[in-house]
Amino acid sequence: MKTFIRKYHSWLYDSDYFYNRFNLLANALEEFILNEIDNEISAKQVSAQFESVLKRCDDIDYEDYYTTIAYAILHFLPRYHLFQLAFSKLLDKHILPYKKFGANILDIGTGPGPALYALSDIYESLIQFGVVKKDFQYIPDYVEQSTGFRQFLHHFTEFVNYKNFQNENWVVPYHHGSFDKFEDIEFNRSITDFWGRGRRIKHRYNIITSANFFTRLCQVEKQKHKIQDCSRYLRNKGIFVVLGAQSINRDIQDKNYPTIYRRLKEIIENCNYSTNKITAKAKQCKIKRDIISFDYSCKFGDRIKGFHKKIISKLEQYNAINAVVSNEIKKKLLALVEDNYKYTYKTEVHVFIKSSYPNFLAKRNNKYSRSMK
Repeated sequence: MKTFIRKYHSWLYDSDYFYNRFNLLANALEEFILNEIDNEISAKQVSAQFESVLKRCDDIDYEDYYTTIAYAILHFLPRYHLFQLAFSKLLDKHILPYKKFGANILDIGTGPGPALYALSDIYESLIQFGVVKKDFQYIPDYVEQSTGFRQFLHHFTEFVNYKNFQNENWVVPYHHGSFDKFEDIEFNRSITDFWGRGRRIKHRYNIITSANFFTRLCQVEKQKHKIQDCSRYLRNKGIFVVLGAQSINRDIQDKNYPTIYRRLKEIIENCNYSTNKITAKAKQCKIKRDIISFDYSCKFGDRIKGFHKKIISKLEQYNAINAVVSNEIKKKLLALVEDNYKYTYKTEVHVFIKSSYPNFLAKRNNKYSRSMK
């Protein structure tokens, strides 16, 4: 396994695979957003949303399409690369599932989809490297209640894959995800056909991800049972990946991330997932250096700066920056394109692994153990 990882990383380095994919998607996002703000009205409406996106990111509903465009301008590319790094690290530690039978993926609170795009990069790299077959299927789905984000994700993914940049594709749902709200996820969905016959559709996943979704302690407590269901309905060796802000103690107790992550661990681990047929548990996987980061000094940061220069230049063309009421926010936006601008993007990673086995195996092993005494 170590030999595979070494050869795989050598191939990634020689081909510059992740940067090439990142650059192609940045080019596509740049063209897509420039088209979206190519008139004075839309440019000013997008600019007017920057303050909400920066100051009230967790509180606004993103129903307005221009708000989602403002969010994508500021957050899509940095988070996309952070998730490239995070999922790549999980692959290095042999945690990320890539078995020959494929992988089912559910992304919770997907927003504009950076986690799904990053996972697509990982699996496409494995296919191109040859560690999995070309017909390997990874099937993504998502949970998102914002119609603005759903509209963005639909149009942008269609735009990206229609353009087919250098024959590269991203396996991200064109059409809307199966679930609107987290609490409404149905892992066992009952449906009735035209003739009134009922049947059950089981949704089982190899990977469930949530990026910047669990942001308040009260939210975690309220959604306790659905969080446990996410682990319950993972396949054996499936993973529940939680990405979010760094664990820094804050004065606002409800947004204290160390407490949020600690409570998530308690909720997931202190639950009985066993049934009459299987014995199952979920445990957190310890990851050294669980803070993933990069800054503007690298080529990814340089590409993000180039992206921001193009977008802000377009907004200034329509005098749209003046639609930003707050001088503080206006200064932050203009600082993004300064040559000496420095910033470090970070995300913290927590991974929970589901393990299960049939009860008859446990009985057989116990019987064998007794016979050896």
